[in-house]
Amino acid sequence: MKMIKIRQYISELLELVHPDVEIDGEKHPRVHFQHADDDSIYPFLVFDLPNSYDDGSMENFVLEIDGWDNKSDTIPLETLMGEVDKELHRHTVVFDDVGMTFYRENRLSLTDPDTRLRRRKYVYQIRVHGE
Repeated sequence: MKMIKIRQYISELLELVHPDVEIDGEKHPRVHFQHADDDSIYPFLVFDLPNSYDDGSMENFVLEIDGWDNKSDTIPLETLMGEVDKELHRHTVVFDDVGMTFYRENRLSLTDPDTRLRRRKYVYQIRVHGE
């Protein structure tokens, strides 16, 4: 249950920062878990929780958020990632029987083999107490 709560919270928070876009009456999500569809609308976010460890007093999750864009100007992508970071870094939330605090660990500017794409990766630790 803890993992589901964490994932839902992150998804909802990211969707507030970067909401779905409507094109020709069709909604297109811009926040994805683990991978995005080939027809995703740029820019978009992909998040993953690849691992965690429990030290006995709390569980630490790793949260990776990748921002993708297909424009040569990276300012909109940097702005989007900055908005995400403003919402997450040092943010504490408590719900039900779970409390968690987000701490940014890394900001990475990554290159993609497809030179048309721009990518930024922010890595966070989520320190989780409860359940």
